[in-house]
Amino acid sequence: MSKKPTLVCSGSAMNGLDINLVEFCDLAPFSDKDHDKVCDYATDIVHFEECSKADCYAVEGEDIPRFSDTYYTIETDDLAGLKREMRELIISIIEE
Repeated sequence: MSKKPTLVCSGSAMNGLDINLVEFCDLAPFSDKDHDKVCDYATDIVHFEECSKADCYAVEGEDIPRFSDTYYTIETDDLAGLKREMRELIISIIEE
């Protein structure tokens, strides 16, 4: 019997994901400068897409001019591994 995936977060391209990556990764709060580095690098969605432990699912919303959106669900079979991978990614961005 296979393990049911864990829902990590969900959200949309326009509104972002309903997660705080710093808290998710068990990192200490960032300085404003480090926060800017992480946010300027990419969106939270892209950060998850770069993690091999994350399963990212996207669904296109209705095609309404100026209101179209893509909705995301992020799941994993290895929550501890995903947290570790995301932590390493964020630290590497800050240390660049």
